[in-house]
Amino acid sequence: MKKFIVIALAAVFMIGMAGLNLSAEEVSWKDAKKHMGKEITVCGKIVDAFPIGNGITLLGMGVSATQPATVGIEIPDKVKKDLPADLFKGKETCVTGKVHTNPLGGASITINKASDIKAK
Repeated sequence: MKKFIVIALAAVFMIGMAGLNLSAEEVSWKDAKKHMGKEITVCGKIVDAFPIGNGITLLGMGVSATQPATVGIEIPDKVKKDLPADLFKGKETCVTGKVHTNPLGGASITINKASDIKAK
């Protein structure tokens, strides 16, 4: 009986761990640009949101999305429909994804599913 309980607890633990993204490092929005090409979790306040075309909405994290210092969060419409209407504006938020350079020379992350972005 003890062996069964130990195996059951181990199975529950493994299933729980499988749901965690242990590979994503968490950094402040100010440091995101230092992690180009890496899968990380970036946290900061969402200050604005606006459509940029091609079915994508851009969120500005830290400062306005029109500034090079921002972290741009690119949200395709297929993901946007599963997010809150305010798109986390004014809230401390964390986003997980691969960092790439945006057209202003800052950092951007494109989210692929609603679970990639969460309010703190």
